[in-house]
Amino acid sequence: MPQIVRNFLYGIRALRRSPAFACSAILALALGIGGNVAVFSVVRTVLLRPLPYREPEQIVRIFETNIARNVPEMNVAAGNFVDFRARSRAFRGIAASRYLVRGLTRPEGAVTVSVQAVSAGFFDVLGARAALGRSFLAEEDVPGARVVALSDAGWRRLFHADPGIVGKIVPLDGEAHTVVGVMAPETESPSGTDLWLPLALDPEEIGSRTGHNLSVVGRLRAGVTVEQAQADLQSIAGALAVENPITNSDWSARAVPFQEELVREVRPVLLLLLGAVTFVLLIACTNVANLLLVRASGRQREVAVRIAMGATRGQILGQLLVESLILSMAGALGGLLLAYWSVRVMALALPYLLPRMDGFAFDAPVIAFTLGLAMITALLFGLIPALQLAASDLQGSLRDGGRGASTGRGKQHLRAGLVAVEVALSLVLLISTGLLLRSLLALYSADPGFRDKNILTMYTSLPPNRYGEDPKVAIFYREVLRRIRTIPGVENAGGVTALPMTAANYMVRLQVVGAPPVPMGQRPPARYDTITPGYLETMGIPLKAGRVFDDRDTIDKPPVALISETMAKRYFQGQDPIGQKIEINVGTGGPREIVGVVGDIKHQSLDEGPRAAIYDAAYQIPFPLLWIAVRGRNVESLEPAIRRQFASVDKDQPVDRVRTMEAVIADSVFARRFAGYVVGAFAILAAVLAAIGIYGVIAYTVEQRRTEIGIRLAIGASHRRVVAMLLWEGTSMAIAGSLIGIGLSLAATRLIGKLLYGVQPADPITYAVAVVALLVIATVATYVPARRASRIDPAIALRNE
Repeated sequence: MPQIVRNFLYGIRALRRSPAFACSAILALALGIGGNVAVFSVVRTVLLRPLPYREPEQIVRIFETNIARNVPEMNVAAGNFVDFRARSRAFRGIAASRYLVRGLTRPEGAVTVSVQAVSAGFFDVLGARAALGRSFLAEEDVPGARVVALSDAGWRRLFHADPGIVGKIVPLDGEAHTVVGVMAPETESPSGTDLWLPLALDPEEIGSRTGHNLSVVGRLRAGVTVEQAQADLQSIAGALAVENPITNSDWSARAVPFQEELVREVRPVLLLLLGAVTFVLLIACTNVANLLLVRASGRQREVAVRIAMGATRGQILGQLLVESLILSMAGALGGLLLAYWSVRVMALALPYLLPRMDGFAFDAPVIAFTLGLAMITALLFGLIPALQLAASDLQGSLRDGGRGASTGRGKQHLRAGLVAVEVALSLVLLISTGLLLRSLLALYSADPGFRDKNILTMYTSLPPNRYGEDPKVAIFYREVLRRIRTIPGVENAGGVTALPMTAANYMVRLQVVGAPPVPMGQRPPARYDTITPGYLETMGIPLKAGRVFDDRDTIDKPPVALISETMAKRYFQGQDPIGQKIEINVGTGGPREIVGVVGDIKHQSLDEGPRAAIYDAAYQIPFPLLWIAVRGRNVESLEPAIRRQFASVDKDQPVDRVRTMEAVIADSVFARRFAGYVVGAFAILAAVLAAIGIYGVIAYTVEQRRTEIGIRLAIGASHRRVVAMLLWEGTSMAIAGSLIGIGLSLAATRLIGKLLYGVQPADPITYAVAVVALLVIATVATYVPARRASRIDPAIALRNE
């Protein structure tokens, strides 16, 4: 029988004789390895796995930039997109898209669907294929085209995976569209597209260079780098700035690898988690190494006998490493099961936070990573104890142990050093958790400038074929809001084009009438929304001066506007803005008269600063899409009644994305909350493992020093003094580890600076609380064996000696 097999079988028998040790070690390793495998699987799936398209490294996302106005990335204006596509020599193809919401009429009722309108060649640029039928033809990218391509998810959800769907008619916004194909599953987008329509830009939009609302992607020519493509785009943008100075002055372009852009938001969170689980694994390895050191002291007689019978120290070392590998493989198996369950839960619970998780699989690379991690782990925790035991003076150690000593000061210091390392790594995680949670509390405490309690929100988009004229849009929303306000329990209701804390970010360029004229491309930007009467009151946004909108602000009246407090201070510099006029590049009717100044609000995130904002009257500049906010008592119970009021005005008009405002805000900080909670869980686990390590060392110390403690008690030492002596030994390890951990934390927490708000990476309060918490844990872990030691009967201890 080969030696490795004999070592393996002997190792299993040896571990079976110590079931408590084996179970403790395997559990610690399962937690450490499982966490690493889970996070590696997510990182590989989300960040590292190539996009499921042909030659995905050639696909880039194209943005417009304006550094002079601090706009690092913006969607592309339609006119500029057309010129990029026509003039670029670095790309095989460039295509554009925009996201829409449409109403799909089905026998069971109207529902909203997520739509991506795409230009000709969009699927060719991506390298996507149709699973059924075909994608769009170039001649179908024209106004009036009535064709639709379904996503795989939309086909299954909306049409029950009907294999004969190609060629059938589906009603979108009341108009018949012919299904030309079902795209393959890999064509899915992170936003969850249900279907695609032709973009069909009309001549007026093609001539526009101010509405930056197209998401543009391009496929590089063979051999062209991203940097070369960006230089090509910047050259075109420079030419456009000369040709169109009013709209394109100071504007340039930027190219970003498509995969990098897709995962940009989640990358910092996943890398943070990867660092956290690596620390947990190191702590687990340190803990098991300490257990092995303790176990080694009890195996010295066994090893001495084997050497006396002819075994070499190399054979002993190999046997001990095989036992470590058995432990690690058992931990890896448990960790793999834990990781599989954890990743499945995350993929189902957090699809919007973890894009591309639909392609997750526990495949060969994950298995290989697990096996490799198990082998590295076995060396990490097994090598030092194995070398200590195989290289020690076994006869001298046995004589030393026979006197009741501690198996040597060197080994005792080694075990204490390993515990200090555990404490240091645990402190880094505790401090990181404290910073993330304090940041989260600061975000929740930040004043958003509006109410979030007792408000229900929902989204609706009116189809242009039935509400193509502005008066119809205004009449619909006016009537719906009037009826909603009559519902018992409703206190107020209003509408806005972009709800705070959502991704929508409409910007306009402004010119104060009477100020020196500025070319369109150089005009300062401002946040833009249209709001209905009642919206400000519903959301609790305060009026600072002037008046709010009311039902008299209609299309046939001179246009009026509200501005934010920051805009009033920034652009009117102490003058009274009420009665003055501004021009913006949205809508018609000429300059708006400012009739009111309202409080600043946080539009897109709780950590943003005050912004210049302009509000148009929704009944003067009607937009077909609107978020409705309803304030009242028990607002969640009002949803059915609100839906009935929508149906009473138009039975085919669906309502979507019904959520409380509190839920909207919670979703806006979900990435930070998720990172804080997960790192917090790892920190708690690390602290528990560190406490177990301290407990184990002190408990073993007590066992080895029973005679010494008995003598101390016999010659008059008090029980309290014995407890204090052992408490100091335990806490000194924690203090040493804390000092190391503070240094590590000062370096490590700089890496999470972008995830923090309202707290600095070196915040002294967080550091102090984490250190005190860890010292308390260490004290409790030490007190239990110390108290047991103080109860040793001196007579029994000396008799045993």
